[in-house]
Amino acid sequence: MNRSHRLEMCFYSHPWTLHMLGQSGVLAPTERALLVEVATESTLAVLASRVPQTSPGTLPLLRRPGKIDFDQISMRLPHVPAPVVLAPRPAVPEELLIASLMVLDIQDIDRDVVMLLVPASRSELAIPLFPMIDRFRVLWDVADYPNRDLLACTEFLHAHAELTPERWGGVTLCNHWLRRSEDHEQNRIDFQYAIDEAAV
Repeated sequence: MNRSHRLEMCFYSHPWTLHMLGQSGVLAPTERALLVEVATESTLAVLASRVPQTSPGTLPLLRRPGKIDFDQISMRLPHVPAPVVLAPRPAVPEELLIASLMVLDIQDIDRDVVMLLVPASRSELAIPLFPMIDRFRVLWDVADYPNRDLLACTEFLHAHAELTPERWGGVTLCNHWLRRSEDHEQNRIDFQYAIDEAAV
């Protein structure tokens, strides 16, 4: 492995959970990070102040590996603590997306950590990338009740990721300030109990 950066993968329940990456502790404030959306069609673009009509995503890595300025293909999103490379717009085939993301494993990037962001509802898409990931995490808003997406996500990880204590960052619970309710603290307690019982 030639890279010096760490590759992490974070499955999330809702686009707004990206706002919680820093305060949840999933992203360390002392580390220089680059976030990369793993999707054939961007959902995180809705978080942008101005939605870009087109975005190359990581496709330039297939054309000019080693010569990409990540500051040019990433953008800052309000309340998100690191620059984000959005999924390509317009959408691209899965195999093209995965091929471009695999270059992140062999190209040295001037960041401490590159975090791949995967919606839990599309966790199966990321399976080909599992072997190159150093650490897996789940960031879940307690406003999103436990559902099949969370179950499927953890099942895919157990089946395909060869998890070890070093590679498993666990499930981190958060609650976005715009999604709070009177029940959010009880939801957090119930959620933590379910996670402990399932040993995920």
